[in-house]
Amino acid sequence: MNIFLDFETYYNSERGEKNYSLSKLSTEEYVRHPSFEVLGVGVAIDDAEPEWISGDGAEAYLKALPWETSTVVCHNSTFDVFILSEHYGIYPEEIACTQSLSRLIEGVNVSHTLKESCLRNELGEKGDDLKTSDGKHLSDFSPEELESFEQYCLQDVTLCRKLYHHYLAELSKNADREAWQHELDCISLTIKLYTDPRCQMEIDPVFIAGTLARIRREKADFIAESPYGREVLSSNPKSQAVLESLGVTVPMKLSTRTNKMAPALARNDADFLELLNHDAPEVRKFVQARLSVKSTIEETRLEHLASIAGRGPRVPLLLNYAGAHTLRFAGSGGLNPQNFTKTIKQSLVAPKGKVLIECDSSQIECRVLAFLASAPTEPPSDPLLKAFSEGRDVYKQMAGLIFKKDEGDVTPGERVRGKVTVLGAGYGLGAKGLLRSFKTFGVDSTMDEAEACIDTFREQYSSVCRLWDEATECLLAIYQNTTGHISGDGRYTASFGQRPDACRFETDGFLLPTGLKIRYPEISLDSERDETRFNQYSFKFRKGRTRIYGPKVVENLVQNCARNLLTFWLAKLYREPRIDVVLTVHDSVVCLVDSCDEEEARSRIEAIMRLGPTWSAGLPLDCESTVGTSYGSMA
Repeated sequence: MNIFLDFETYYNSERGEKNYSLSKLSTEEYVRHPSFEVLGVGVAIDDAEPEWISGDGAEAYLKALPWETSTVVCHNSTFDVFILSEHYGIYPEEIACTQSLSRLIEGVNVSHTLKESCLRNELGEKGDDLKTSDGKHLSDFSPEELESFEQYCLQDVTLCRKLYHHYLAELSKNADREAWQHELDCISLTIKLYTDPRCQMEIDPVFIAGTLARIRREKADFIAESPYGREVLSSNPKSQAVLESLGVTVPMKLSTRTNKMAPALARNDADFLELLNHDAPEVRKFVQARLSVKSTIEETRLEHLASIAGRGPRVPLLLNYAGAHTLRFAGSGGLNPQNFTKTIKQSLVAPKGKVLIECDSSQIECRVLAFLASAPTEPPSDPLLKAFSEGRDVYKQMAGLIFKKDEGDVTPGERVRGKVTVLGAGYGLGAKGLLRSFKTFGVDSTMDEAEACIDTFREQYSSVCRLWDEATECLLAIYQNTTGHISGDGRYTASFGQRPDACRFETDGFLLPTGLKIRYPEISLDSERDETRFNQYSFKFRKGRTRIYGPKVVENLVQNCARNLLTFWLAKLYREPRIDVVLTVHDSVVCLVDSCDEEEARSRIEAIMRLGPTWSAGLPLDCESTVGTSYGSMA
C-alpha cells in the first residue's frame, strides 16, 4: 500500500525575531520548535481520492494507518516523515521521496521543487494558496479560507502521486528491477537517517561543552597575546593594512560577490594560510590571531550539535540523495556529515548497549579505475587490476618501480610516495600537481622527482592513459552532438573503456547500469589541447559553468561506479534485520548494532561489502572495518 502524504503547518515569514519558517530554521529546529503546529494533512491511499484531515484530528487518523506494511510517499519526505516521527511516534517501514527521485533522474541542473518538477514533466500546476496561510494558526482561518487551503493541500498530494508514478515508470523502463529497487531502498534508508531514532547516533553534550570551552579559551589566549584588538583582527581592510605595514604583499582573489579583486584573508584562502610559515614571527602571530577571531567550521558545527542536543538526544543527519553531478550523496542540513572532522566524530556516540561499526571499501576508486581501463580477461592481464586481484600492495608496487627496488625492501616513507603517486596520477595529474600533493602529505621532493613519478605511472599503467584519451574523444563527440567518425567519409564515433556493462558512451553522455546517464549539457570547447594535452571544455552546472576534460570525465565515471557499488551495499544492509545504517561517507558505511552481535554483524557487513552487482564481475573488492562506542574513536 502507498500512503501519499503532505503536512501543512503554521509558519510566520515576518522579519526579525518573530520569523518562524524553514527559510530561517532547519527542519529539525522548525519541527521541534515550541511554535510548531499542524494545520492539517492531506492523505491519499493508493489511487483513492485524497482527503484532508484537520490538525486537531490528525493524530487519531494517522495512528490508525498500517505503516508497517505501507510505503509513505511525500515530495520532501525528510520534512513530512520527521513530523510523523517527532509528533506522532510513527516510524514508517518504507519511505519514498519524489524530490530525491527528481535529483536522481533529472540531475542537478534543474529545480526539484514540486511545482517545477510537475511543470517540467507536464503533470499539472501547483497552487499558491500557501501564501494566504502565512502567520495563521488553524483557528485564524475563515471557513472560505480553510476550504481553499484544503484544496491547495489536496492538489499537492495529487501532484506528488502523479510525479511518483512518473518517476517509477522512468526508472523501470531504463533499468532492471533489482537496480532501481536498490535506488528506492537507499532513498528510504537516507530519509530514515534523519527521521528514525533507530538509525541515529547520540550526541555527547559533555564532550561538546568541554571541547567548545577549550576552543574558545585558546582563541581568547591568542587574541590576548596579540597587540591588535578584535576590531582590527576582524576587519579585512585593517588586517590588510597591518600586513602591509609588516612588509607582506597581501594575497588577493576575485570576489564572487563584487566580481572585483579583494584581499584573500579568509581561513580557507591557501595563500593567506601560507603566511603561517612566514619567516617573520610578527606575521605568523598576526595571522594566527586573525584566524582565532574567526569562527571555524568545526566550532560552528559543534555549537549546532549542542543546540540539537538541547532538543533531543539523537542527531538527525541530512544527506541529499544523488545531490552531486556523479549522483553521489551531498551533505546538507548545516552539519554536512560528508566531511566531519575527528573532533566532531568524537561527539557522536552509540546508545547504551550498542556499538558502531564503520566499514570502508579499500582503495575503491583506484580499483574501479583499473577495472574500467582493463580488458575483461581471466586472470587479469592489466598490471594494476592484476595487482589488486592478487592482493598485492599497489602502493608498494609503485614505490618499488619508482625507487627501482623489490617491493619487500620498500620503506614506509617510500610507500607514501608510491601511494600519493597512484592516487594523484590516475586522473591526469601532472608533475606540478603531484609536487603539491607530496607537500600536503609531508613528502620532500623536487620537480624532477615528481616528473619521474608521473612518467613511471604512465609507463606502467598505460591502459589508464588510454582511458583519458577515450574520454577526451567522447567529449568531442558530445560537443559535436554526433556519434559519427571524423575520417574520410566525415563520420565520427567514440567509445569508452573496456567494461560497457559498467559504463558506456552514448550520443549525449555516459550510460550507467541504472539506465541513467552522466551528461555534460550545453558543452562548449574553451581551448584546444594545451600543456595538459587535453582539450578543455566547460558545461552548464547548476547556475554556472564548470570545466571538464578527459581525465576529469574519468574521475566522474569512476566516482559514479563507486557510488553504484555503495548503493548496492546499502540496499543489502538495509534489509539486514539486526544492522542499522546510521551514516555513509564517500565509500564507507557506519552501522549501529547490539554489543552482543558485534562479531557476527562485523563479519556480515564485511561480507556484503566484498560483493558486487552483475556489472562489476571481475572487479576485485575488499574492505576493512573498525568498531567503537564513539564515531571518532573506532579501532
